Amino acid sequence: MLLVFDIDGTLTDTTGVDDRCFFQVFRELFGVEPGAPDWSTFQNVTDLGLLHELHERVAGRPLDPQMIQPFHDRLCALLEMEIRPGHCTPVPGAMELVAFCRAQPLPIAFATGSWERCGRTKLTCAGIPWKGSPLVGCDRSITRKGIVEQALAQARAQHPSAISGPIVAFGDGVWDLRCAQELGLRFIGVDMAGNGHLAKASAELVVSDLRDQARLFTHISGPGAGVRIVEADPSLFHHMKSLNVEWLEEHFVVEPRDEMQLSDPQGQVIDRGGHIWFAEFAGVVVGTVTLMYVDDQTFELSKMAVTRGFHGRGIGRALMEHVVGAARRMGATGLVLYSNTRLRAAIALYRKYGFIDVPLDTTQYARANIKMRLQFA
Repeated sequence: MLLVFDIDGTLTDTTGVDDRCFFQVFRELFGVEPGAPDWSTFQNVTDLGLLHELHERVAGRPLDPQMIQPFHDRLCALLEMEIRPGHCTPVPGAMELVAFCRAQPLPIAFATGSWERCGRTKLTCAGIPWKGSPLVGCDRSITRKGIVEQALAQARAQHPSAISGPIVAFGDGVWDLRCAQELGLRFIGVDMAGNGHLAKASAELVVSDLRDQARLFTHISGPGAGVRIVEADPSLFHHMKSLNVEWLEEHFVVEPRDEMQLSDPQGQVIDRGGHIWFAEFAGVVVGTVTLMYVDDQTFELSKMAVTRGFHGRGIGRALMEHVVGAARRMGATGLVLYSNTRLRAAIALYRKYGFIDVPLDTTQYARANIKMRLQFA
């Protein structure tokens, strides 16, 4: 699987400021009014392509190539003043989706119609973790197709053995859809404004934002996508840390005991008689659970986590059913766990599977204010 992202309107809410800056620089350098062009009528919807065609439309003559660099420099500088860090809004869910992909790790690339310097500015100011992944802009090609092709080539070179399955392009413009169709890529459209332009153009899936990761990956993987529970191996250990740090930092803090276990799953869990499982959904790791050895008859259920974008998909239930069944098969007479009553959804899940409150004893977790036990019949 490989995902390639457009930036403006897809990952960052910067289409408006990008157009304003583009028109301002056009006025400054050429002394003519650009009007209100419909970009969908232009041949190449990239900053370089738009600059060439808009100049010819309003000035009546081809663009002087020597004006490209001054235009680029002034546009990038103006954008950097307009969208300082903290003043650039990501599309809802974009930051989390990109971070999730990088944590898998799932190969991704960025293909923007902007110049690369502008693209880097937008992603950085929106807090989207792009560094280390290919980012290609109109510096390398005047056409959308050329930009996406180079982004894909860089991603393949970076992950020669990791790319299999579908290649999916994310974009917000009909030009992004046309490019994906021309290259034979799957396409997911982002329509924040809800104007229906991508649906009218027959995009296979259109979303208003990127928060529902489960829906996105279900669509990518097809109707047979479901939850699969797998036993841990060392190549998956990093997921245990990233999945748990996500919820710990959201609700509490990562305590020393957490850090010790999450940084050394082999030594702290498995070598001490425990077990770790992961939940895969639509081909990506989205959840985890641990059984910590207590004694020959008891395990502690611990480090259970489902990444935020996949909540409500039955993944927690699948993990719970698997871990309870595994404990029974291993001959345990019961499970214990330590939690916090602020985690209402988790507590409700535990009660559903038969856990009851028992007196809270000494625990190595400062956040724990409840102990629960499931006694097997």
